[in-house]
Amino acid sequence: MDEACLDETNDNGWLTMDGVQQALIASGGVDVICSTAPCLMGAFELVYELRNCVKLYIHR
Repeated sequence: MDEACLDETNDNGWLTMDGVQQALIASGGVDVICSTAPCLMGAFELVYELRNCVKLYIHR
């Protein structure tokens, strides 16, 4: 998965999963992320990529 989300503040460029992970690690991580993504495989990829900077991941 190359792109994670659209950055509407930066010429609509894409933020990569690596960029999301680096930003979360630089900020000290987060306690909880909740996702409503319809694709379960995408959820697994997200959890794996953010495993070092998120304490709890909830997928609904």
